[in-house]
Amino acid sequence: MKHTPPVFNSSSTVSMDLSITLLQIEDVSTRFQSLKMQTWMMMTWKDGRLAWDPHEYDNIMNIRVPSSMVWEPDVMLWNSPTGVHFTRVPLVLYHDGSLTHVRPTSIKSRCSIDKHRPNDSFTCKLKFGSWTYDGNMFDIKMKAGERGFDMAWFQQNPNYAVISTNSTRHVEYYPCCPEPYVDITFEITLQRRQV
Repeated sequence: MKHTPPVFNSSSTVSMDLSITLLQIEDVSTRFQSLKMQTWMMMTWKDGRLAWDPHEYDNIMNIRVPSSMVWEPDVMLWNSPTGVHFTRVPLVLYHDGSLTHVRPTSIKSRCSIDKHRPNDSFTCKLKFGSWTYDGNMFDIKMKAGERGFDMAWFQQNPNYAVISTNSTRHVEYYPCCPEPYVDITFEITLQRRQV
């Protein structure tokens, strides 16, 4: 089961909600045109194959499960020079088959920064989507009510101020392929603090 997505027929789609809590801006590099951040990445989806009746199991409503034991969305940062590095932690499996996985994640993204005007504000875009599943098999959405990064746990950076964040869901068709591909693009606008 862990190697196949939780669909019951060829017309089923797995739907996943994505939320990213920004904890810290770790590094901004004009030389390497990159942004490095520490985050918590939360993904929620449903796998009906894993559901159970709590009345048959001593009213247990949820359990913690190693992520290696279940199918998990292959959501990647498409515009990363080094990939996304996350800590393996268990996920929460609820009796209805819903899964929630909150992973401490280090994100390094490409970011276009004007080397000649480093004090200006600049916007970095981070594009997340499935690496292998098209939009007919896998859909990704923002967690209800959220736009941009969740800033509740953010620690200010001494060198850069966060001006704004936003996120947009895209459905794109590429010349190679007839099927749609879905992504969520986060935007973060930063400005160097004046010394």
